Amino acid sequence: MLARHTLGPQLPQYAPSPHSSPSEWLDYNGPDGPYRLIGWAYLGRYERGSRPPRQRCIADDEWYIHDAGWHLMNGSMLASPDATVEPPRPILDVGIVVWHPQFCDLHLWMGEDGTPIVSFANPKATGAGRCLPDDVNYRLVNGRREPVSPMKK
Repeated sequence: MLARHTLGPQLPQYAPSPHSSPSEWLDYNGPDGPYRLIGWAYLGRYERGSRPPRQRCIADDEWYIHDAGWHLMNGSMLASPDATVEPPRPILDVGIVVWHPQFCDLHLWMGEDGTPIVSFANPKATGAGRCLPDDVNYRLVNGRREPVSPMKK
């Protein structure tokens, strides 16, 4: 089964103002602007055995799988591996932003000269902010989950 063609990026990636602090970035109700576009992501629903969405000049192995789960208000994620429908919501000390099923995911970041760079992680990341658990993003290699390396060489 082939995943549907993706027309445009569904997830723009923005950086908050350099004058804001990391503690303000998780305050979803407060201003962190002016934001600036730093990258974007393409998503396509992943179904076992499917291929990633087709994008010109993008190889299948540049996509990875982002596991199903709940994105949390603290910037982390609680995975629900392989779930195809939302399981009962867990009771947590932190709010839940959204649950989603597995996706094929592809990130592109603005290069120094404006040319997009395909990479799982932002090559110009400052190291601030939150990271998702290592096991929620992976590639399937010979049927086994392999972690996504931060930078594709």
